[in-house]
Amino acid sequence: MKISLKISILLLLSFVIYSCITVEETIPFDYAAQYKLDSIAIDKYIADKNLKNIIITSSGLRYQKIDTIPKSQKPKYGDIISVHYTLTLLNDSVVETSRKSDAILYGKYDTTVLYLPLVTNYGINALVSGFTEGLTYMGKGDHFLFLIPSKLGYGNINSSPITANSVLIYDVSNVNIR
Repeated sequence: MKISLKISILLLLSFVIYSCITVEETIPFDYAAQYKLDSIAIDKYIADKNLKNIIITSSGLRYQKIDTIPKSQKPKYGDIISVHYTLTLLNDSVVETSRKSDAILYGKYDTTVLYLPLVTNYGINALVSGFTEGLTYMGKGDHFLFLIPSKLGYGNINSSPITANSVLIYDVSNVNIR
């Protein structure tokens, strides 16, 4: 009798606790609709900044060749590449930079930060896919601007200080490939 009473009480408590838990309804994220919003915002940014000769890839990445070196070495899978970059958002706020000159220019200079190029294994390290794709088109010594829709960036995830569905703008200089 004591065991069945304990089981009954446990079952009753389980039911009470379970009935108090609310299950949030999840609404599927509409990636296509977000991409359309990103494209409109990127096109407005391009027009507002009077950017010319923008190339659009099949993935939706847009990039501008600011300075190129003809027949420069392109990265291959596994190459060690070094790039300087400045990451901004559509509102021109600077998120981070590897360039000391940009940190000073944008009021982000921090004496505790070493402003060095980002060194990564091309195609192996976990960078946002739009950044990796953009590097594909760059040769050693090239300078590009990447306009990355959120689906090729952090998507619908907050990555402080970058909010969900943010378009990323990278000013990138390819310093070295080895």
